[in-house]
Amino acid sequence: FAEFAQNPDADRRDDLSQNLDFRSRIRGSVSWAISDWEFTVFGKRYGSVGSFDESYRLKPWMTYNTTLSYQFDEKFGITLGVDNVFDKGPPADPTYAAYPYFSIFNYDIYGREAFLQVNYSL
Repeated sequence: FAEFAQNPDADRRDDLSQNLDFRSRIRGSVSWAISDWEFTVFGKRYGSVGSFDESYRLKPWMTYNTTLSYQFDEKFGITLGVDNVFDKGPPADPTYAAYPYFSIFNYDIYGREAFLQVNYSL
């Protein structure tokens, strides 16, 4: 899209000094259910973003989460999940001189995390 109607060729997505957000964001999931079991894979892809010094674009970043659930009966079930399955960190920005060496406003600092959830309804 053009920033101003008088300047139709200007695309703010390509102006690294004006646009500090990801170029694109995509999320999606796929689930399989067999009997009392359910397995889900959820993926997130964050598109490129400008480097701290606004000289180039950082590579896109993608993470995957999974859950495996079992329903024992109508009232009781459990879920085992893993976020960021491949423990993939954000792309490092060599122009960002402070730890963690990427913008904490665009990326999170969490690596792989596992959790167990117990569901019980009265």
